[in-house]
Amino acid sequence: MQELVSAYNLFVDRIDEIVGFIDNMHSGNEVWESFEQFTLSEEQHSLLEYMKSSVKKTIQYNAIIISLYGCFENYIDSVFSRFLDIVFAGTSTYDSLSKGIREKYKTKLTEYLSSPARFYGIEIPTIKLLDDYIKVLKSDFVETVNKEFLLMHSGNLRLEQIVNLMHELGIEEPKKKIYNSTLFRRFYIETVGLDKEDYELKVRRDTQDLCKYLDDLVLQRNIVAHGWAKENIISNNDILNYHIPFMVTLAEVLLRILICESVVYVLRVKEPVGIQKESIAVYDNRIVCLHICGQAISVGDYIVYRSDTGYKCAKIKCIQINNQDYQDISDVENDVGLELDDRIAQKDQICCFVSQTH
Repeated sequence: MQELVSAYNLFVDRIDEIVGFIDNMHSGNEVWESFEQFTLSEEQHSLLEYMKSSVKKTIQYNAIIISLYGCFENYIDSVFSRFLDIVFAGTSTYDSLSKGIREKYKTKLTEYLSSPARFYGIEIPTIKLLDDYIKVLKSDFVETVNKEFLLMHSGNLRLEQIVNLMHELGIEEPKKKIYNSTLFRRFYIETVGLDKEDYELKVRRDTQDLCKYLDDLVLQRNIVAHGWAKENIISNNDILNYHIPFMVTLAEVLLRILICESVVYVLRVKEPVGIQKESIAVYDNRIVCLHICGQAISVGDYIVYRSDTGYKCAKIKCIQINNQDYQDISDVENDVGLELDDRIAQKDQICCFVSQTH
């Protein structure tokens, strides 16, 4: 499951680069204005005016929008591809794959054989494809499942398309899992300013504005890709304060859902060692005390546990041993207190830890 976290970390790195670019655009303008105190030649003055005006040029906005959407779509493709690798590694027979995966694979295979020209970028000889499919039916998943078919999605990655992809890959009630996640709820309450009742009402009504920030980005990306954005553009302030935080939040919500979905397949292959499944105590539904036997754990790692409603995934905010804080621990056998960013109950069963490091 570390592969899933690696995909998320790469996405965050790229988002940080975009944020840095936007920040430098504005700070750079202040630098250019400071040059006005110097005596400049006509050519230098002309260059200075160009650099000052470049902050507001449409091409800068277009680059930001294309980069934002591009890195998000790349993340979706990457994290779901790695999820499928986990599914295949933990599945022994074709029939034990989820119904959604089997149906989508069979549908896309049939579509490709009847009209391969529709599948841009995929070139597989018919004989090889049929041979691979026979191997898949025999549960030979190694390098024979054409994941491109399973990962196909709409070119406009709105939330509805992501939910459809998740459903096709066997994830039940994906939209409910997204909306009910603590991270998603926290974004709308703390960042957007909704109160809890308003958020719950929007969830019950499945209102479109819960997808607003991603929908806005998709719309702007289409305008930029097929024209030249001049009107109704998103301000840099809104991009930095709302759209990017929403994308990072959604990306981590999806990561945690996929980690939970992966646990079943991972545990089929190998049970984790050194983990006491029963917690010693739970305080305030956020702090869990466990007996650790050599498990390497760091602040920022994920912990997966099973509740009455299914698997849950939380991030470790603090580690304590005997009231002393630790950034990480390893090769330790002791009782450890872990503060989590999500609720946990005394009866929940601890499953595994997933490292957040690159």
